Amino acid sequence: MTYTIDSVLTATTFYPGLVADTFYVQVIDSKNCPVNYMNNDSTIILTEPPLLDMESNLVQGVTCYYDTTGQIGHFITGGVLPHTLVLNGLDTLTSTSLTTQLYGGPWYFTSYDANGCKDSSLVYIPTSDYDCDSIPNNVEGNTDFDFDGTPNMMDHDSDGDGIADIIERDYNRDGIVYDDCDNDGWPD
Repeated sequence: MTYTIDSVLTATTFYPGLVADTFYVQVIDSKNCPVNYMNNDSTIILTEPPLLDMESNLVQGVTCYYDTTGQIGHFITGGVLPHTLVLNGLDTLTSTSLTTQLYGGPWYFTSYDANGCKDSSLVYIPTSDYDCDSIPNNVEGNTDFDFDGTPNMMDHDSDGDGIADIIERDYNRDGIVYDDCDNDGWPD
C-alpha cells in the first residue's frame, strides 16, 4: 500500500513534523486503487492543544525569616493533562494548586504538561519581621542597635555576640526560645 497526504506520495504511515491543520489522506492498495479510509472520511484534522500557562501568586507571607508558614497558589491551564509542578528545579510537588510550608524568599516553579511543554514563574514570599525579634520591619526600619552596619530588620545577630539570633532563640528548633544573656556563646 502507498499513502498520500495532501497529494504527496509516501511509503510510510508515519508523518513527522505535521502542524495543526486539516489534511486529506488517501490510501492506495497494491492494485493502485484508492481505499476508503477512516470510516469513509478521508479528511484528518490535527489540532494543537492550548498553550500551557501557569500563574503563581502569593497566598500568605511569613512573619520571621525561618517560619515555614508561606503559601503560594498556582493556576495552570492549557497544555495536555496531567500537569506536573516542580519546585526550584528539584522537587516534584504533589499539589499543582497550592504549595505550603515555605520560608520567606524567592521560589521558582516550573509546570510541565504530558507533552513536556513548560511554563515557569518566580514568586517572592515577603517576611514582615526578618530578624524575628517581634518588631515588624516597618517599625525597626534602618535602626542598627548593635552598630554593626546592618539594619536591625536584616540583622541575624542583633545583639552583636557572633551567634545568630535563630540559634539563640530556638537552638534546637523545638519551639522553645533560648537566649544567650551572659554572652558566653551558648544558649542559657
